[in-house]
This record gives sequence, C-alpha cells and structure tokens, in this order.
Amino acid sequence: KMAPRKRKNERAAPDDNLQVDSSDRKTEDPDSKKRSNWKICIFVVIIFGLSIYVAYILHPVNMSGLNGRNDADAKTSVSDGSQTMKSSNAPKSKTSPRPSSVTSEEGTNEIRLLRKAVPENDPDHEYAAKIVVADLLLHSRKFLEALEKFDSILSQSPRSPRAWLGRGLALEELAEIEQSNNRLDACIIAYKTVGFELEKVNTDIKVMALERLADRAAFRGKQKLSVKASEELYHVTPRNHAIAKSLGVNYLMTGMNDKALLHFRKVLEKWPDDDFSKAHVGFILYKNENYKEALPYLLSGINQDPEIRKMPKFFVYTGDTLMRLHRGEEAYDVYREAVKIGLFPNIWQRSPYNEPNLRGQPWWTPKETGYDKTIKRLVNEWEVIRNEGLAVLNRTSGGFQIEDENLREKGDWYQFTLYSQGRKDKRNCQRTPKTCDLIDTFPEAASCKRGQVKFSVMHPGTHVWPHTGPTNCRLRMHIGLVIPEGISIRVTNEIRGWEEGEAFIFDDSFEHEVWHNGTEARLVLIVDMWHPDIPINRRRMLSPI
Repeated sequence: KMAPRKRKNERAAPDDNLQVDSSDRKTEDPDSKKRSNWKICIFVVIIFGLSIYVAYILHPVNMSGLNGRNDADAKTSVSDGSQTMKSSNAPKSKTSPRPSSVTSEEGTNEIRLLRKAVPENDPDHEYAAKIVVADLLLHSRKFLEALEKFDSILSQSPRSPRAWLGRGLALEELAEIEQSNNRLDACIIAYKTVGFELEKVNTDIKVMALERLADRAAFRGKQKLSVKASEELYHVTPRNHAIAKSLGVNYLMTGMNDKALLHFRKVLEKWPDDDFSKAHVGFILYKNENYKEALPYLLSGINQDPEIRKMPKFFVYTGDTLMRLHRGEEAYDVYREAVKIGLFPNIWQRSPYNEPNLRGQPWWTPKETGYDKTIKRLVNEWEVIRNEGLAVLNRTSGGFQIEDENLREKGDWYQFTLYSQGRKDKRNCQRTPKTCDLIDTFPEAASCKRGQVKFSVMHPGTHVWPHTGPTNCRLRMHIGLVIPEGISIRVTNEIRGWEEGEAFIFDDSFEHEVWHNGTEARLVLIVDMWHPDIPINRRRMLSPI
C-alpha cells in the first residue's frame, strides 16, 4: 500500500508516539499547568529556607571583637583609669547602667558565638542543638526562659562552658531589669566558673566570660576578682593590645599604682607608639610628684591619642604638672586647647566631672544659692562650731588627717571630716555632735554625694597650688572660725580673705589658690552643698565623688 501523501509544508514528527496534533494542544488544561508551576516554586522556597537555616546555625562567626566590639571599639571602651570606681559606693540595691550585652546590634555576634559549630571533641557537642535553642530565647529577650533552658542543660551536663556562659548572660540581663544584686552575684559566679573552673573551654568562650567577669566584678566592688580576671584575660590573649591597656586601667582602679606603672611600661615595650599608655604612665608619675619625668608622657597623650583627647582630666593633670614646674603660661596654653576642643567652658573652670546647663560663676551670695535662711542659721552658731573644732584639734589624739590630694607646694594643711559623699562619719560626729546636728538641718549639704563637710586647719607658711575641684555639681562655703592675719584666697582673678563669724561661698570648679603668710593656724568649717540648679531627682542619680 502507498503511504498517504504529506501535505505541503508539513514536517514529519520525530516520533509517532510523541506527535501531538493541533487539536490536542488547543484542548490542554491551563489550570493544570499553573498548579505544576506553583508546586515547583514551593519546593524551591523550602529548599532555599532550609539552606539558609543550616548556614545560619553552622556558619563561623567573626570573633575579632569581644562583647560586640571590634578591636577599634575595644580601644575606645577603655576608661581613663585614674578615676576611682564609684559603683561600689553606690546603693547596693542598684546595678550599673550599661548597654545590653545580648540584644544590641553590637551584641549580636556574642550571642551567635553560642551557635557556632561545636567540634566533636568539645564537651558541648552533645548539647549543641539545645544550646542554640536557649541562645535564640536569649536573643529574643526571653531571659527567664533562656535561663531555664541553660539550667536544664547544666542539670545534664554540669561542666558545659556554653551553658554556663549563657546562664551568666541571662542573669546579667535579669540583674539589670530587676535591679537585683542577687542576680548579679549569680551572674559573676557563672562567668567565674567558665573563666577559672572548667576544663577544655573554647578560647572565644573563655575570653568573653573573663571580660564580662572583670567588668561586673569591678562594678560590684570585688576589685581583687576583677583584677584576677583581667590578668587571666591578658594571659589568654597576650597580643591583644586593647586587653593589655584594660588590665593597666584595672590596676589603677584598684589602687595598685606601682603595678600599673610596671605594666604600662611593659605595654610600651610591645607597642612603643601607644600614646594611651604613655598618658597613664604620665599620670602615675604625676601622682608620685615626679613632674619632670611625667610631662613628656602626658603631652604625648593629650596631643596624639584620640581617646585621651576626649578626657578633660588628662588636660588637668598636664596643666597641673606645668604649674608645679613653674611654667604657668604653658599650662594656660594647655587649658586653652581644652577649651578649643570643647572640654572646658573657659580656662578657669576645669573640673572633669560636670553636669550641663548649670550656672557657672566664681563667687556666690547666700541669696543666690536659695539656701540663705539655712546658711544664716548655721553661721549664727559659728562659736559653737568653733569650740567643737578646737576641742578636737587640741586633743593629743588629734583626729585631723593631712591633706592628701597633692595640692600643697609647701606647709601643713589638715582636715577633720564629718560628712563625705553624702554619708555621715558617725565616729567623728560623736566628737562634734552639735556641729553635726546643725548640718543635719541642712539637707543640701548633708546629702551632697559630690562633696564634704569638714574642719580645715592650715598652718603658717602654707601655699596651695592653683587647682580646681573635681565637679561643678557643688558650691563650697567657708565659715571663718579662727582667722589670723596674712591669709588670702584667689578664685579666678579675684583675691579675698576670711573673717571670723563670716562666710563666703564660691564654686570650686573654678581655679583657686591659697596663701598663708601669717603666724598662727587658720581654722574654718568647709561645707559643700548641691548646686541649686540640679533637680532633686537628678541628685539621687549622680555617682559619688
């Protein structure tokens, strides 16, 4: 039989079984094709989502920074070090204000540290999935739930470094929220466990725990533990410049100036161009009254280091050093530079710890303070105050302590403190009960956390260097009790004297200087009071000085 003749222009199908004529294509269901496409899309989305999740869990995290900071940030986090740690003097029901260590943008890497892939030989390998779940709760600010999860892991694996670290992070956040020192103490124990008591701890985990331990222990007033943590931290990371500097600062905060000096000198052997450490070496030498050697170190700091140039106190130390070397004009050049970069309002007012928007004037009248009635009542009792002061001064046991703030060029200057940082010295007040009763009626003085109330005795031949007080938050009143001839005080460019039974008030954040060129001892009562422009609720929030 003959095959049917092909139509004109018709192409042969490659396979008869697969040939579809035009009528079949016209009748194909369009909804069926759409459903097929949707299935493919859904499948692709699921596979993509799973791959992202796996990568999120297992991808190694960049650990160049600690506590959410890179090396540059860590440098800027190192405090001056010359400042005494105030938090241990704060009410013990409070914890330190600080950025969250687990929920901020910067803190993300620290949380994900707990999500890093865990090697098979790591003690946390068996519980890695549970640690990730607890960590996700932590980052979601579900701190109580996270704490329960970490505790559950520890009940099964008591030596889990990541669970102990996670427990510490959760407790630290809860301590801040609840203002609970019990939580804070438990947090410190958790970090201490990771830092010192566990074996086979991942280096990144240990470093983070030690850094948090040093910070929280210092705040809690556990200075020895804080130093121990800092030392171990530096031992673990000896090439970390920021940690090296932080250890030196911690020595200073703990009052270990000699050890700090030795440490900073060793830091400079490793990093000779470290102007931050040079400034701290200069500060320690300044405190040791080694002004000539201190000066080049201090100048390097204030001229070269960006962080030091943000700290008013280093300009104060440098200027004071120049003053003590009798280079006063150069000292004022340093102060002018500080004014230029916005650290001081003018060359006279140079206190480092200040509140903004307070009236700044060298001399005050009682009426300007708003405390005039209380001041008048206090001054009217000056003879009672004088008699108690003389009684303490004349006893062989004394009780007056030498001025120890390195302010005297020569001579003898002693003080007998009744109130300091808003707290009464009960032992001394038992010896001067009437004076303390009078101060108790002056709450703006008795509660002044940034000042003192004290008897001050200055002997003939004394000269007090030009200096400023530490803060603009207070005003200082002198009540003249025993005033011989030949004594004067300069505040900015005005010189005045004392009178028995009279009082004057000045802002000691302005430069002042004292000369005693008389022949007998001078006795005054010094009363610091809150600056009247600081609201009462703000006064409660300020740290003691």
